[in-house]
Amino acid sequence: MSQTLLQNNFEKLKTDNIMASVIIPTHKPNIKYFLRCFDSIKNQTFGFNNIEVIIVVHNTNEQFFSEIKDLVKDYDNVKLLKLNNNKHSASSPRNYGMKFVTNKYVTFLDDDDALKENFIKDSLNYMKNNNVQFVSYARKNIHDDRNIVSIKYNELETRTDKEIVYNINNDANNIPFEQAVFVTGKLFDFDFIKKHHILFNEDITVFEDFLFVSEVIKHSKSVCVQPHILGYYYHLNEDSIINNLNRTDVDILDCVEGIINIIETIKSSQYLSNIGLRELIAYVGVTMFSSVNISYSTRCKVRDLMQKYIKLLWFVDKNNVYAKNRSKMNYKIMETEITHPTIAYVISKTLKLLRINPISLVSFFTNTFD
Repeated sequence: MSQTLLQNNFEKLKTDNIMASVIIPTHKPNIKYFLRCFDSIKNQTFGFNNIEVIIVVHNTNEQFFSEIKDLVKDYDNVKLLKLNNNKHSASSPRNYGMKFVTNKYVTFLDDDDALKENFIKDSLNYMKNNNVQFVSYARKNIHDDRNIVSIKYNELETRTDKEIVYNINNDANNIPFEQAVFVTGKLFDFDFIKKHHILFNEDITVFEDFLFVSEVIKHSKSVCVQPHILGYYYHLNEDSIINNLNRTDVDILDCVEGIINIIETIKSSQYLSNIGLRELIAYVGVTMFSSVNISYSTRCKVRDLMQKYIKLLWFVDKNNVYAKNRSKMNYKIMETEITHPTIAYVISKTLKLLRINPISLVSFFTNTFD
């Protein structure tokens, strides 16, 4: 069941000044993070009143909905929607929010993240003057204490201080995985999305972003990456890290099923490189390595399921710029997790006994050997 609120105000939004929409799916984050998210839109140099904000409150209790309603009730440019269903990812509320977009351009913002203050203005200027289907920006991490920490980008993305425009017919395979996987930090041509009927897959709970952006790339003529310009702040949620450590056997098998679904969907396409497929395989490995309670039998099941795909993980061209900046040691860990369940199980039990956080080891190996 779904419900739409504040619809009596929607007609006020139809002005020439509003050209961009922001869709925010929210379940029940810490309210201070949502405030930070909402403030980042209010502080846009383009002008808050010139932005259509679509908030979709998804599968949550009435108290949280009331808090959001009180927060936005005085703003005519905010559409507040409620959606209740049996879906458990951001795909469903994002699709629902797109039904209410009235503008040519759209961006997606997660409820505990934030936009750089000039994101909308700069994105619109570029999109209006260039024939691209989306423009994408660099990201930085935000910790709970609001300190901002740079992500270590690979050389392929930081080799230039100018935008990189990828012609899909000629060099779509060169688009960095980081720019293909995230739906956030991008401004999209929404007319283009509607024309090609592109939606999020609501049955996939991992890398649903990747499938959506992949569909956009597949139909595009060109897309623009701005690796030298910060546009998006990504919140490193400590609760999510804890949840990673506590993943169950069922969680892992669901993850593997989702990844295989995505691989089968895109592996025969020519618009994404083996780098992207390899990263999907690596994600299975890093997820298992970061989970301390996975049984030996589940590890064996994962090995059997992933056996036909594992070859995509370790074929790294030593001359490839991207490959040079992805730790070979890091990849070796992921390969071991998938192909050698006995060794992986012993390592996991040892780390747990020594009270060593496996997630910190992934970061150590990546930074040490890059």
